[in-house]
Amino acid sequence: MIDYLQTVAIIVTLLLSVWQWKKTRQTIKVDNFSKIIGALNDIRKERLAVPQLERNLFERREDMTDDQIRTRVYGVMFANIIEWTIFSRDSGLIDDKRWEDWISVLKDVILSDNSFAKLMSDRTIYTFNFGAHELVIKLIEEIKKDESA
Repeated sequence: MIDYLQTVAIIVTLLLSVWQWKKTRQTIKVDNFSKIIGALNDIRKERLAVPQLERNLFERREDMTDDQIRTRVYGVMFANIIEWTIFSRDSGLIDDKRWEDWISVLKDVILSDNSFAKLMSDRTIYTFNFGAHELVIKLIEEIKKDESA
């Protein structure tokens, strides 16, 4: 009987260790992603403050005005927020209720503005491939469908 209890205790300990290892790994992954976004946004702040830097870095933007550059950089930063939200949900950090709230705000408030929706539909403003661009396109199509009904 004691051997049986010891075996069960060892198995439970191993399962808890594996679970803890997975949680720690996920926490490190989220923390690293957060640091990447932070570093990218530090660079973007410089590009916002000095739009000529954007022109120097990206030849295709040399004819853009300062305001066009700032709008695009803010769009990139907002696209990262959408990506971060998707990443957080996929990591189990956002529950279904909060996710549905987020989708409602994104669809009914943020993407309901045509000029902002157009900016957010540009695939090139997204940094990562978490499905953010696809989600935005889907929501924009739903908005258009609702408006035409």
